[in-house]
Amino acid sequence: STRNKLIVAAIDCLHRHGYQATTTLLISDMAKVSRGAMLHHFPTRVDLVIAVAEYVIHHQSLYYARELRKHKRGWDRFVAMTDLTWRAWSRPSGIAVIEIMVAARSDPQLGLRFRPVAQRFEDSQLAEMRKLGRLAGVHDKAEVDQLALFGLATIRGLAIDLMLNHDRSKISPLVGMLRDTK
Repeated sequence: STRNKLIVAAIDCLHRHGYQATTTLLISDMAKVSRGAMLHHFPTRVDLVIAVAEYVIHHQSLYYARELRKHKRGWDRFVAMTDLTWRAWSRPSGIAVIEIMVAARSDPQLGLRFRPVAQRFEDSQLAEMRKLGRLAGVHDKAEVDQLALFGLATIRGLAIDLMLNHDRSKISPLVGMLRDTK
């Protein structure tokens, strides 16, 4: 319960304030948890931030599985991943992970620990896209990988744009264009 409160508060902080302003003090205040309780669960900020990334990635995977079942097997599911990926990365938890990704570039400790987490997620997403591609009649693994990586990178970039200008109406047509390239 305390651990979950801290993770949820950290997601909110990262989304609202960005990585640099997300301090352990701010997180413990938002979670209404004592500093000692926070340090018991997460001795360092990096420990907490890695837990956030793992939490979000786990919940995104559950989200994809749940939402994909709503689409007809085959091409419909394959194409649906674009919209699902956009929804996942443009909500507060997705933005929080993007903040972590950017921070991992300049924080050596975070970068060292975050890269394997990000790689596991990417590998998992590629495996899912390959499966969806096969069911949609796309058997070229390299083509599916390129489409998946291009889509994911583009969506993350669009999410960064959303962070800066907060105008979904300008971005929605771009997500549609990306979906239609498949």
